[in-house]
Amino acid sequence: MDGTPQSGFSSMGHAREELDSALRTMQDSMTLMAERDCRLHGIEGKSFELQGTSGAFNRQARRLRWEMRWQQYRLMALAISLAVWVSCAYLFREHLAMYFAVSGLCFVLIYLGQRFIMQRWRAQVESEDLQQLLEVESGDLI
Repeated sequence: MDGTPQSGFSSMGHAREELDSALRTMQDSMTLMAERDCRLHGIEGKSFELQGTSGAFNRQARRLRWEMRWQQYRLMALAISLAVWVSCAYLFREHLAMYFAVSGLCFVLIYLGQRFIMQRWRAQVESEDLQQLLEVESGDLI
């Protein structure tokens, strides 16, 4: 500096320009940071939603797999029961009326028992699904 008032003003002007430039850069950085934060919160919300959806899909897939397996077991049991029933009908051909009455009663009792078990199982699965859904939703709030 040569000590003239004009050089002091120019150095002050230069410092002021640098300060303004630094402030603009800082404001731009803060704006970008706020935008990134907003996008991050959007991604986080979508992540929680995807987690809940994938959990529901997993539960439904397990339930469907179990129901398909149960249906296969029932079909095999029906085929075996029918073969045994026809064989026994041949053995008890002298008492067919009594055989039909007793076997009909047995089939009705088996059918009602199976319906009762399926209703209880479905109620239990729905209860578990509701419990897991509530856990996921409470996890979203935390």
